[in-house]
Amino acid sequence: MSNNDFLEQQIEAFLGGKMNAEEQAVFKKALSENQELVKVLALRQLEFEVAENIIAQDIRQQLQALKASQPIPSAASIWKKIYMRLLLLAVLLVLLGGLLHWYFKRPLPTPTNTIPPLESPPQKELPTPELLPESPNKAAPTPQNNPKETPRQQEADPIALSKFWYTEPDFSTLRSLSPQSTDAYGEALDAWQEKDFKKVRLLLENHSKDDPNIFRVRMLLAHAHYQLGDFQRAYRLFASIADSQLMPWAEEAQWYAILALLALGETENSDFQKKLQSISTTKNHPYFDQAKQLKASLSD
Repeated sequence: MSNNDFLEQQIEAFLGGKMNAEEQAVFKKALSENQELVKVLALRQLEFEVAENIIAQDIRQQLQALKASQPIPSAASIWKKIYMRLLLLAVLLVLLGGLLHWYFKRPLPTPTNTIPPLESPPQKELPTPELLPESPNKAAPTPQNNPKETPRQQEADPIALSKFWYTEPDFSTLRSLSPQSTDAYGEALDAWQEKDFKKVRLLLENHSKDDPNIFRVRMLLAHAHYQLGDFQRAYRLFASIADSQLMPWAEEAQWYAILALLALGETENSDFQKKLQSISTTKNHPYFDQAKQLKASLSD
C-alpha cells in the first residue's frame, strides 16, 4: 500500500468516527504539525458535506410532495430532477477529484513525523445513537412520546414539556478541521459522548472566536448548557446562531432556542412567538411538523 493510499484511509476513518482513542491522538498530532494534511482533510470534508446536503434536500422535497394535497409529479419530471441533481453532484465530484489528483500526484515533502501503520485492535461495540442522525441538515426525527405523560399533562411543568420535544443531537462525526481547535474541541466531543456535560462546558466556554468552526463549537456548548439546566445561557447561544442565518446550523438552532424559552416558561416572549410562527409556516423547515404540533398544544 502506498503512503497516499494509507493517508486516504486515515482521513476516511477520522471523518467517519471509526478511529479509537489512540489512533485519534496520533492523527490529531499529525494535523497540528502538517498544514498540507489539514488542507486535504478540509477538501474531503467539503466533498462529504456537499453530497450530504444534496441528498438531504432531495429527500426533504420528496417528503413534502408526499404530504401535499396536490398530485404527485409525473415520473418523467421526477427523473429529470434526479438527473439534474446527479449531474450537478458529478460536476462537483470531478472538480474535487481534480484537486485531489493534483495534490497526490505531486512530489510529497519528506514528513518530519510519519504516521506509523496502526494495528487494528479488537473493535469495541459502540452505542447506537438514539436520536438525531449524523448531519444536522437531515430531516429531524419526531420526539419519542412518553406513554405515561402527554404534552397536555406536562403543560404544568415547562421543563418537562421542553424535554418532551428535545432530541439529543449526535456530534460524533463533526470533528474539527482547525489545528488550533483540535485539542479542546476534540476533547469536548469525547466528553459529550460520555455525557460529561460539565466538562464540555469547561473546555469550550473560553474557546477562540477566530476558530473557523466556531458555529460547531457554539452549538455543542449551547446543548451542554441545556443538558445542565442552564436554559438562559442555552437560549442566548441558540438565538445568536439562529440569527446568523448560517445553514444548516441556523435552522436547528432556531428550534432549540424555542425549547430553551419553553423550559423557562416564557411562551409569551416575543422571540418565542416569532420563531415558532416562522418554523410552523415554513413547510421545508426540518422542524415544521414539530412546531405545528407544539403551537397547537399551546393554543388548546
